Amino acid sequence: LEKAILPALTLIRCNPAAVNEVWGALGLLHYTARFRLYGAWREALASDSAPLLAAATKVTQLEVRKIMRRLSKENIKEFGRKLGKVAHADPLTVTTTIPLPRR
Repeated sequence: LEKAILPALTLIRCNPAAVNEVWGALGLLHYTARFRLYGAWREALASDSAPLLAAATKVTQLEVRKIMRRLSKENIKEFGRKLGKVAHADPLTVTTTIPLPRR
């Protein structure tokens, strides 16, 4: 999971069946093991040793920024769905790309 499957999720675009299987397998693990895997996944995305992962992460970041720029009160349902589709396969990149609200 740590070395191959989770980093490969970043490369999968719209394949809900594969993504659901991985999330189902992760759901069986204890939360400490799951979060250790998430940390390893984040490190794999941040490393310079995988240029394909870096390119996929950049594409996801651009998609998220595009969606967030167009998001408004009137179209929240439509763009929320789009954001959900992007986040389904690459949640780490999406959660770190979405800007936090200012206080």
